[in-house]
Amino acid sequence: MAPAYAPLLTLLGPILAKYPELEPKISGMVQPFVRLFATLTNLGFTALNPLYAPFRTQVLTQEAKLATAFEPYVKQLADSPVAGCAIGIESLLTGGA
Repeated sequence: MAPAYAPLLTLLGPILAKYPELEPKISGMVQPFVRLFATLTNLGFTALNPLYAPFRTQVLTQEAKLATAFEPYVKQLADSPVAGCAIGIESLLTGGA
């Protein structure tokens, strides 16, 4: 799915740039949610793996095709004026402007 989501990472640039500074401040608040999410993800994987495993290769192939199909649209969105506005707002919120 990287081709589909990579252009969107540019929209998170100001936030990602501040992450090293923010992480120590928010880690205590975020860690319980991360642990819960990891537990739920593992439970879901354990439950679905017997159904998913035989078709994993086919699912990944189709996922790659879908990501490739979406790539031009996601890139267009990331390059749009709306994206520039979103980056500007993030920069203001993070103190980057």
